Amino acid sequence: ANDVKEEADYIAIGSDNLREGNYEEAVEDFKNAREMDPKSSIAAYYLGIAYKKVQDYGAAKIHLRDAITLTPPVKESVAELADVLYQLGEFEETLNILSIAEKEGIESAQTTYLRGVVLLKIGLGKAAIHLLEKAKSMDERLTLSADYQIALANLQEGNLEKARDILKEIEAFYELGCRYFRLGKQSDFYLYQND
Repeated sequence: ANDVKEEADYIAIGSDNLREGNYEEAVEDFKNAREMDPKSSIAAYYLGIAYKKVQDYGAAKIHLRDAITLTPPVKESVAELADVLYQLGEFEETLNILSIAEKEGIESAQTTYLRGVVLLKIGLGKAAIHLLEKAKSMDERLTLSADYQIALANLQEGNLEKARDILKEIEAFYELGCRYFRLGKQSDFYLYQND
């Protein structure tokens, strides 16, 4: 710590700790960076991320909000703050932040998905389905989780048959994945036995 001279040093050390999964240490590093420069949006962003990693969502919220309001704002903070607000159950505020993301052109598959999940939570199943379908089309890696949420939205809307069909597709996909996993492990075992 004696070699640390400025905010950038703490950010570099904290980033390494964050990457290595040393989240508590990262929190301390980024706290030091913020103390050295309370107006740093970058330090605020990383401190918010570190707090999110240790699941201190209340603290994460404060610093991620700062990262948006300080100059220059860190655009990535918008999606991260929305996720934190969702974790805290602050659904209306989550939607407000996500609308800012949309207006600022920061909308992504992640923010679209999150908006769909929030709408589902507050009972707007039809709108949720639309957004979850859109999120899937933006990033196919969201397909399985979006399909699950779409099934829940269909249940909420009373479309039981549609929900059942989606859940059957998810189950079939899951079983197929398990089968491939088992085959892969068995072939590894077989290769190991023949060495």
